[in-house]
Amino acid sequence: MVMKALRTTKLKIVNPPEIIGLNAERFVAASNWLSPIVLKTKELNNVSLSKKHYRMIRKKFGLTSQLTQSVCRTVTASYASMRSNNEWELAVYKRPTYPVVWKRDFALCYKGIRFWKHPVVLQHSVIPDPSTWKDSRLKRADDTWFLVLTYEIEIPE
Repeated sequence: MVMKALRTTKLKIVNPPEIIGLNAERFVAASNWLSPIVLKTKELNNVSLSKKHYRMIRKKFGLTSQLTQSVCRTVTASYASMRSNNEWELAVYKRPTYPVVWKRDFALCYKGIRFWKHPVVLQHSVIPDPSTWKDSRLKRADDTWFLVLTYEIEIPE
């Protein structure tokens, strides 16, 4: 029997398209817009929250469908964590980090990999087999963008 586990690796994006930074700004702004609503309503069901605010987030912040859903999941996860720690205060988002969905936000293309139809070059000593890739995160450190890639490995028993 073979068990599976998830691992992550940080891959530098050599030529990040402008859309990566723009989506980070939009994601943070949308999260900060939704946060006081969750603080007030205490709504922690991301599906319900999405049904109520999806159209407004899409319209107001210009996010893709996947990123709009991720805003709802991110904000509800923050408040769920606070609730489990017996805290309840306004969650404020500042970091230019956001989730990306494999085969929707990023995927393989003939030039390598692309984010929202924009090809990029990844730099790393070892890049895992793309057939093992899962949903991941984009993260900026200083002026450099990274794909914090989640991938699956098999662990023999």
